[in-house]
Amino acid sequence: MSGSWERVLELGRDMRAAAEAGLFGRVADYESERLELLSKLPLPAANQRGLLLEIVENDRRVVALTVAAHREAAATLQQQRRATAQIAAYSGTARIAL
Repeated sequence: MSGSWERVLELGRDMRAAAEAGLFGRVADYESERLELLSKLPLPAANQRGLLLEIVENDRRVVALTVAAHREAAATLQQQRRATAQIAAYSGTARIAL
């Protein structure tokens, strides 16, 4: 069947590759396409268990990569805020304008 569970798997693989490359905008695009497709598909057949397990594994990996990227971005932002506060404190005591 065209527009099938195999296409859902393909999109999941694309999402995983994009997440591994740090291209989270693409991940969101693929997910949007996948959600639209999923809304039109019938329930999977019993013989598609392996395919479904791979879909779930890809999703698990995409979530793990997304969480890791979010944590890294949050840590970077926190470091930048600390540096900005330190610069502001120094410029206030040194009476220099930045």
